[in-house]
Amino acid sequence: MHHKVLSEIARLTNYGSESIVFAYRYGLCFKFYLDLKRRFHCAKAYYDSDHVIVQLFGRYYDATGEVARVRHIDMTLHYPELYERWVRRFG
Repeated sequence: MHHKVLSEIARLTNYGSESIVFAYRYGLCFKFYLDLKRRFHCAKAYYDSDHVIVQLFGRYYDATGEVARVRHIDMTLHYPELYERWVRRFG
Protein backbone atom coordinates (compact mmCIF):
# COMPACT_ATOMS: atom_id res chain seq x y z
CA MET A 1 0.00 0.00 0.00
CA HIS A 2 2.93 2.35 0.63
CA HIS A 3 3.60 2.62 -3.11
CA LYS A 4 -0.07 3.33 -3.82
CA VAL A 5 -0.03 6.14 -1.26
CA LEU A 6 3.14 7.61 -2.75
CA SER A 7 1.62 7.38 -6.23
CA GLU A 8 -1.46 9.26 -5.06
CA ILE A 9 0.70 11.92 -3.39
CA ALA A 10 2.61 12.31 -6.66
CA ARG A 11 -0.66 12.73 -8.55
CA LEU A 12 -2.04 15.26 -6.02
CA THR A 13 1.14 17.34 -6.12
CA ASN A 14 1.40 17.24 -9.91
CA TYR A 15 4.44 14.99 -9.53
CA GLY A 16 6.33 17.20 -7.12
CA SER A 17 5.41 20.66 -8.34
CA GLU A 18 7.21 22.94 -5.89
CA SER A 19 4.34 25.41 -5.68
CA ILE A 20 1.74 22.70 -5.00
CA VAL A 21 3.91 20.95 -2.41
CA PHE A 22 4.57 24.31 -0.75
CA ALA A 23 0.83 25.11 -0.61
CA TYR A 24 -0.02 21.70 0.87
CA ARG A 25 2.75 22.02 3.46
CA TYR A 26 2.19 25.66 4.44
CA GLY A 27 -1.48 26.46 4.73
CA LEU A 28 -3.37 23.66 3.03
CA CYS A 29 -2.08 20.62 4.92
CA PHE A 30 -5.58 19.76 6.18
CA LYS A 31 -6.89 19.96 2.61
CA PHE A 32 -4.11 17.56 1.63
CA TYR A 33 -5.42 15.18 4.30
CA LEU A 34 -8.97 15.50 2.92
CA ASP A 35 -7.73 14.91 -0.63
CA LEU A 36 -5.93 11.73 0.44
CA LYS A 37 -8.95 10.62 2.49
CA ARG A 38 -11.10 10.73 -0.66
CA ARG A 39 -8.84 8.00 -2.11
CA PHE A 40 -8.00 6.17 1.14
CA HIS A 41 -11.04 6.26 3.42
CA CYS A 42 -9.06 4.97 6.41
CA ALA A 43 -6.80 8.07 6.48
CA LYS A 44 -6.46 9.87 9.82
CA ALA A 45 -5.32 13.43 10.45
CA TYR A 46 -2.53 13.93 13.00
CA TYR A 47 -1.74 17.45 14.23
CA ASP A 48 1.01 19.12 16.27
CA SER A 49 -0.50 22.65 16.51
CA ASP A 50 1.44 23.61 13.38
CA HIS A 51 1.14 20.98 10.65
CA VAL A 52 -1.24 18.16 9.73
CA ILE A 53 0.18 14.86 8.58
CA VAL A 54 -1.78 11.85 7.37
CA GLN A 55 -1.67 8.41 8.97
CA LEU A 56 -2.26 5.56 6.52
CA PHE A 57 -1.52 1.88 6.99
CA GLY A 58 0.80 2.52 9.94
CA ARG A 59 2.86 5.19 8.17
CA TYR A 60 2.74 8.99 8.12
CA TYR A 61 2.71 11.28 5.09
CA ASP A 62 2.53 14.89 3.99
CA ALA A 63 2.89 16.42 0.54
CA THR A 64 6.60 15.58 0.46
CA GLY A 65 6.01 11.85 0.96
CA GLU A 66 6.62 9.71 4.05
CA VAL A 67 7.45 11.71 7.19
CA ALA A 68 8.23 11.00 10.83
CA ARG A 69 5.56 11.47 13.45
CA VAL A 70 7.16 13.50 16.23
CA ARG A 71 4.59 15.42 18.30
CA HIS A 72 1.55 14.85 16.10
CA ILE A 73 -1.59 13.48 17.75
CA ASP A 74 -4.88 12.23 16.36
CA MET A 75 -7.01 15.29 15.59
CA THR A 76 -10.37 13.56 16.02
CA LEU A 77 -9.45 12.57 19.58
CA HIS A 78 -7.54 15.63 20.77
CA TYR A 79 -8.87 18.48 18.59
CA PRO A 80 -12.42 17.40 17.64
CA GLU A 81 -13.87 20.94 17.37
CA LEU A 82 -10.99 22.15 15.20
CA TYR A 83 -11.23 19.00 13.08
CA GLU A 84 -14.95 19.55 12.42
CA ARG A 85 -14.46 23.26 11.70
CA TRP A 86 -11.73 22.49 9.16
CA VAL A 87 -13.80 19.73 7.54
CA ARG A 88 -16.58 22.29 6.99
CA ARG A 89 -14.10 24.89 5.73
CA PHE A 90 -11.99 22.74 3.41
CA GLY A 91 -14.34 19.83 2.69
